[in-house]
Amino acid sequence: VVKQACRDTRDDDLIIYLDAGFALNPSARNRFQEYLDTAQESEWRMLSFFNIHTEYKWTKKDLALRLEVGTDARVMNTSQLSSGFFLFCPTDENKAIIEKWASLAVADNYHFSSDAPSKAQEHPDFEAHRPQSIFSVLRKARGTTSTFYEVQLYDQYLEANKSKLPAWATRLRK
Repeated sequence: VVKQACRDTRDDDLIIYLDAGFALNPSARNRFQEYLDTAQESEWRMLSFFNIHTEYKWTKKDLALRLEVGTDARVMNTSQLSSGFFLFCPTDENKAIIEKWASLAVADNYHFSSDAPSKAQEHPDFEAHRPQSIFSVLRKARGTTSTFYEVQLYDQYLEANKSKLPAWATRLRK
């Protein structure tokens, strides 16, 4: 979906991706405009959202080594970036990240996106693989403007601030 959006847009457009589990809140138009402005004014023309999970706990060591960030503290010791909500202008550099994300997701028989164990020794605190790891590490290694993933339920933050947030990670299921 994101790759298709990149093909159908110009560099000065803005692509907004939200997972199907999100609900939009039209009452929070001002905060949403801040997201748009931040993405467009960003050095990288991208806005990402960091969650509460530390990268090394959720990213396979094989992926970190493949992307040459295995010992890079600014990537591996920082919060993971969400792949369920992000905004970006489809510049050549951003399109290249999207292409690399798609390519790595299927590389080596899906090794970097599956639950197959790493060949390399995992971090001692590694918990499990998260599918968003590839995109998270790619953006952090290159650079992205980021802010707190305020739209997800963290210790009732979402409930307390719901009226001010432009989208909610409701994860509604039938």
